[in-house]
Amino acid sequence: MVLAERITIGITTKDRWGELAETVGRLIALGLGDLPIIVVDDGSSEARAEEICKPLKNCTIVREPVSLGLVEERNRIAQLTKTDYLVSLDDDSCLEAPHNLDKAVDYMDSHKDVAVLAFWRSFPSDLRTYKNSGKPKPLEPIPVTEYKGCGHMLRVATFLELGGYRGYFHYMCEERDYSLRVYGSGKRIILFPDVQVVHRLTPVARSSTRVSFYGARNTLLCWLLNLPFLCCMWLCTRSAFGQTLAVLRGRQALRPTVAGILHSVVVFREHRVDRRPLSRASLNRYFALR
Repeated sequence: MVLAERITIGITTKDRWGELAETVGRLIALGLGDLPIIVVDDGSSEARAEEICKPLKNCTIVREPVSLGLVEERNRIAQLTKTDYLVSLDDDSCLEAPHNLDKAVDYMDSHKDVAVLAFWRSFPSDLRTYKNSGKPKPLEPIPVTEYKGCGHMLRVATFLELGGYRGYFHYMCEERDYSLRVYGSGKRIILFPDVQVVHRLTPVARSSTRVSFYGARNTLLCWLLNLPFLCCMWLCTRSAFGQTLAVLRGRQALRPTVAGILHSVVVFREHRVDRRPLSRASLNRYFALR
């Protein structure tokens, strides 16, 4: 298999040059520097992506003069991809050796109903809070409800057919929204443990206020857009209660959380034409995995 003919690697970045440089270096060390790689700079204050990515042999750099948001930039990468599969990475994440991407391609080739392969996510040992997720690593591929944006493989044709990510999510939860639409289309998401991604979780440009606002807003927006009415009301109530508990425990800020909850209604009213509730069969299939 010629991996460069089957896979493109996509990375979005903004003002995190140290992280991007580390990820580029790790890709080269893994022997992946010859693959088609698309790096989108989402309106950084400096134009340094070309300099950092110079060692990559087949790299396309797209620099946006103004920030459109990483969700829109991930759509842009998919639209530019010419291979069957897209491996999407954050600028602060990278694959572990052995990368096993050939196995991932073989799996996707033989399972045409799989829209996304979620990679097993781990963290550097110094991130003690995240070191133990509480779930053991599975030995075989297993179906899951959603995936993490820091490392996964998309079937590009399916992604484009389903409309990609909804740009108005802007930050966070776009993967959950897409996952619900994947199950609504009758396709699946599989956790593929043979490919592991290390997420370094840089604090650069990671605002707790932003996380509180968009986490609250977009979680509710996912349910409003994709679930039948009664199920939607139940999950929205449960989500709002969970957000309140997170505030009381000091894990989220009060004002941005409340603002996010209220803003979810505003955004839903603007985009309610996008509402496509899952069928009963798709809903049962989705919740059987939760």
